[in-house]
Amino acid sequence: MVELQLKKRLYDNKIYEERRKSFKEKFFIYQKDYDYLKDHINDEFIIKYFEDYGFILGDYFYTKSSSINIKECVFIYYLAKLSNACKIMEIGCATGLSGMIFAYYLSNTNKKNDLVSIDPFQKEQWDNTGHLNIINLIKKYGAEDRIKHIVIPKLSHPALDDMIKEKKRFDLIFIDGGHDYETVKGDYERSDKILNKGGIIIFDDVLHKEVKKFIFEKFIINKKINYEAIYISENYKKILIDKKFIYRHYKDTGTHPKTMFAFRKIF
Repeated sequence: MVELQLKKRLYDNKIYEERRKSFKEKFFIYQKDYDYLKDHINDEFIIKYFEDYGFILGDYFYTKSSSINIKECVFIYYLAKLSNACKIMEIGCATGLSGMIFAYYLSNTNKKNDLVSIDPFQKEQWDNTGHLNIINLIKKYGAEDRIKHIVIPKLSHPALDDMIKEKKRFDLIFIDGGHDYETVKGDYERSDKILNKGGIIIFDDVLHKEVKKFIFEKFIINKKINYEAIYISENYKKILIDKKFIYRHYKDTGTHPKTMFAFRKIF
C-alpha cells in the first residue's frame, strides 16, 4: 500500500499544479484507457479522479495513491454487477476507489444494499477520504436510503472474527489489505465463513510475492478447494468458469487484469 502524500491547500495553485504534473508523469494514463473506463463506468467523479491524478475534498487536494487501476475497476464492477451482489465487503479502503466502484454499481440497482469497508487506518492515515468519497458518490445518485456504507476501523482479522460471531453474510468480498502471507491467509479463511454459496471473493495484488504464494498453495495445488476460478466474458455479459486458470495465471488477457484473481464459492 502506497502511503498518502501530504495534502496541499488549493489556494496554492502552483503547488497543486506541480504535484499534479509529477503524479501524471509517474502514473501516466493513455487516452485509450480513459475511453475504456468511460465505455464501462461513465461516472464523472471516478473519471476525474484518474484525469486529475487525485481528488479534492474541502480545501485540500489529495494525490492519487494506493488505488486500483482502470482495468481493475472495470473487472470488479462487472463481477459485482453480473453476480447481482447486494452485500459487499472490502478489506482495505484507502482513498475509496474500489468502494466507489461498488457504490456506483449498487446505486444503479433498486435493492437495499450494504457496503462494508474494513480499514484500521482510514482516519489516521487517509483522513477519512475513502469514506467521504464513497458517501459523496452515493449521495450523488440519491441512493442514501438504499445503500448503507460502514467503515470498520479495526485490523481485518478481529473485524472478520466479529462478523463471524454476528453471523454476517456477504455476496462479494474484495481482499486488498495486508499483503503478507499470514494476513492474506487469515483474511481468506475468515471471509470464507461469511461468504454466501455462489458468492465471489476477489484478491488484489496477486503479483505480490506473499499473495502469489498463498494463491498458488490454496487454489492451484489444492485439488479439494470449494471454489472455481472465474473471469468476465469478452462481451462483458457473463461470468465464466476459468478452466485454464492454472495455465494462464498472472497474464493480462482480455477482460482479466493480471493483478487480480476472482473465485466463486461452489458449496
